[in-house]
Amino acid sequence: MIGPAELEDLRFDLAEAERTSICDSAMASLNAYWAGRGAPSEGIVLAVADQVYARSLDRRTHERRAVCIEAVRTAGYGVEWIGGRIASAQQVT
Repeated sequence: MIGPAELEDLRFDLAEAERTSICDSAMASLNAYWAGRGAPSEGIVLAVADQVYARSLDRRTHERRAVCIEAVRTAGYGVEWIGGRIASAQQVT
């Protein structure tokens, strides 16, 4: 028999799985872009990864682009998407 504590644990596990999925897909898009063109710097990559994780809280998987755009914007960059991949990430002045 499953009790309230087990149901709460399951809810947290599912929420964390969705958050991980958002982070993975957002960072995979950025990594694919950076692999072909080079990342701006290790510091910016780490800052963006931290922001992706922070902004993925209470978001849904279909919001991965928004999470990615918001995270990159905090590092001073703008992102342009074409289809399901990043076409450009340029520093915003």
